[in-house]
Amino acid sequence: HEICSKNGIEFVVVIIPDEVQINYDLQTEIRKTIYPIYQNKWNATYPNDKLKEKFNSLGINYIDLYKYFADASKHDQYYRLRDTHWNIAGNQLAANIIQNHIRKYVQNIAKYKFK
Repeated sequence: HEICSKNGIEFVVVIIPDEVQINYDLQTEIRKTIYPIYQNKWNATYPNDKLKEKFNSLGINYIDLYKYFADASKHDQYYRLRDTHWNIAGNQLAANIIQNHIRKYVQNIAKYKFK
């Protein structure tokens, strides 16, 4: 972040949700078998919230993909079967979100540099 700032480069971190945060069936299975005492205290976004809190305190821009994947996963599967990586649809969803975010930076830069 510091090196980018010194060189006039935008620095953005992408926060990627883990499958257990998104896949409700997997989350339920893990909660029942591994963490039964935390059934009512489970907070799937806790890691993301802590990262965002730190990034905000440091003035670091970020994109949190959790909400996008959580919403989209209600209708489709975005992780590979028995694997923690995205499938093709998951990669495309992330690419679209990141692309739209980057476009905002490019448009803002173009507004100010080419006036």
